[in-house]
Amino acid sequence: MFTGVIEGFYGRAWTHEQRVEMLDWIAAAGMNTFIYGPKDDVHIRARWRQPYDADALGSLAGLGTEARARNIRFMVAIAPCLDITYSDPAELGALIARVDQLRAIGVDDVALLFDDIPHVRPGRDRPHFA
Repeated sequence: MFTGVIEGFYGRAWTHEQRVEMLDWIAAAGMNTFIYGPKDDVHIRARWRQPYDADALGSLAGLGTEARARNIRFMVAIAPCLDITYSDPAELGALIARVDQLRAIGVDDVALLFDDIPHVRPGRDRPHFA
């Protein structure tokens, strides 16, 4: 069972120090999971196809290390629903590439989020899905 905190809000994201403080709070409360998914990280939603650069990837790796030191599951969110074309095999490739990038830094769990899905299917998907 997962219990913990999702950093998945709009507005100013937490600093690294605030995230570590949250990890301490999660551990002290007896919970086991932290999901990194702030809406202002453009690589989670608007630019989900673009790899993280080395600095951002290093920050995520460090946060994962901090979480594991506290026996907390560290998950990173990917939310491709704003512009994904479900019928395009390249989109699956892009998702796999992102997961592979995260796995390479020790992230074993990914939250694939489909919140805020547009109510109309993308034009290129209409012929493929009823």
